[in-house]
Amino acid sequence: MNPAVLRTLAYADIFDYPLTSAEINRWLIAPHPTRPLLKPAPYYFLPGLEHLVSVRRSRRAASPKKLRLARRVGDLLKFIPSIKLVAVTGALAMHNSDQNDDIDLIIITSPHTLLLTRLFV
Repeated sequence: MNPAVLRTLAYADIFDYPLTSAEINRWLIAPHPTRPLLKPAPYYFLPGLEHLVSVRRSRRAASPKKLRLARRVGDLLKFIPSIKLVAVTGALAMHNSDQNDDIDLIIITSPHTLLLTRLFV
């Protein structure tokens, strides 16, 4: 197997996230941009981890509900004037959130307002 593809799959495996060929090409961990030649397959994963395909599909199905909740929270936070950006990060940003996972948000504030903003949040 191409070493860059193997590195990419090994990293994705940390998150139990098999990759499509398009995702491998997009996030390929390689010193020089290349396009690996891949056989047609819906998902790629390390040997013995076939079960991760169903895990990914299950998490993909659980993510929209959490994304709606994150949007509602963001809609409330936008009324705090010092908040410049609220973004979803972590597993939910990849639609890879289990129904028991938390929601990770990153909040960017105006300069010198972090502590006050944190109090309001």
